[in-house]
Amino acid sequence: CDGMYYGFHVIGWLERDIRNASRAALYLNRTLGRGVSTGPTGPWRVWRENPDNGDPYARPGGAVNFMTGAGTFLQGLLFGYGGMRFNDNSMRWDPVLPEGVRSMKLRGIDYLNCSIDVAFDKKGTELILSAPCQSELMVQFANGSKASLQWGSPSRVDQYPFHIAVHASSEQLLIG
Repeated sequence: CDGMYYGFHVIGWLERDIRNASRAALYLNRTLGRGVSTGPTGPWRVWRENPDNGDPYARPGGAVNFMTGAGTFLQGLLFGYGGMRFNDNSMRWDPVLPEGVRSMKLRGIDYLNCSIDVAFDKKGTELILSAPCQSELMVQFANGSKASLQWGSPSRVDQYPFHIAVHASSEQLLIG
């Protein structure tokens, strides 16, 4: 399997209906240099492609700036462990912590011209609008209850999955 695709395996193995954290961890570790790339190295923390990855078409010495390797690592974190998905009406989250990690914080997730900080640990998720927002965003919890996101005021979520969407009216929050 090519290193550019390991993040997709992380995402796939963390889908709720087939969740297998140990398989996801195997592929996340491969993105970190235990496979095709060396992970971030050197004084500038650049990802390099391993020259001995077994690919007969690989350039001797590998790619010096293996940006796709760094990209697949980030995709595995955001969309795999963060569980972030987009649909027509909302942004869905279903986070899982990587093995050995106590908490994870994703700063400045931009959604509908709003900036959201998302921090999760074993107890739940904290959401904060990190800048004033032109839209009124709502969180819809797994049990159907809703809460408004307010700038600078943390909202705690302990049910998964949950959705973030624009508040259309007091009665209407469409979740796809």
